[in-house]
Amino acid sequence: MSNMTPEEIRAKIEANIPQKLHKELAEIYSQKISISKGIWGFFKSKKAKEQTLSKQSAHLGLLFMNCFEKYRDQNRVRWYYKDEVWQGGERLEAFQELYDLDNLWEGEHYQLLIFFFGEEVAPFVKKAWEQMPEFMYQTGYNRRSFRRPNHKVNNYERQINFIINLINYDTNHPFSIKEAISYDNCLNNYYSKVEYVWAAALDTGNKERQNTKQHPSET
Repeated sequence: MSNMTPEEIRAKIEANIPQKLHKELAEIYSQKISISKGIWGFFKSKKAKEQTLSKQSAHLGLLFMNCFEKYRDQNRVRWYYKDEVWQGGERLEAFQELYDLDNLWEGEHYQLLIFFFGEEVAPFVKKAWEQMPEFMYQTGYNRRSFRRPNHKVNNYERQINFIINLINYDTNHPFSIKEAISYDNCLNNYYSKVEYVWAAALDTGNKERQNTKQHPSET
């Protein structure tokens, strides 16, 4: 891994990724087509393998990205790809009604994680999703370390918002996991939740990731 300055790192950040994902998912949803790379694969085309994303998985991706008008907050003037779900909202209810959220990534929809995050990162996003019920559930400045692992709706809300966050803040650079951890201070928005992914990667016991050092500019 070559040493790079913060300016060089930031220069590799790709703009308008959500818009590009939206366009590709919409094309897949309109008719089942074969895709050769997800957004991380977009930067690493030599490593990308042929993948097939089903129409139903494309629908799921569009739902994560807030692309269906009927599920958006009608009280807001504008909608954004990064808009989160909340308990009692139509979008969260759609997730619950249309998908088996307890086993969401066990079948064909796992290909959607590869589409969004690439083959290297997808397993750790899945693991982080599975770990979410064990983490403290409150958010904001008044959060405390309470846990409610058996409160399914609360868990679904947090798990879905976790994926929404990653799509919008952490799919826009070409770096490997090891590089992304090293360059994290230059890559991530203040609101990023990518640290859950890196923690999941460390939980696999991969010594290479555990030995990842700080960027030289920080030492």
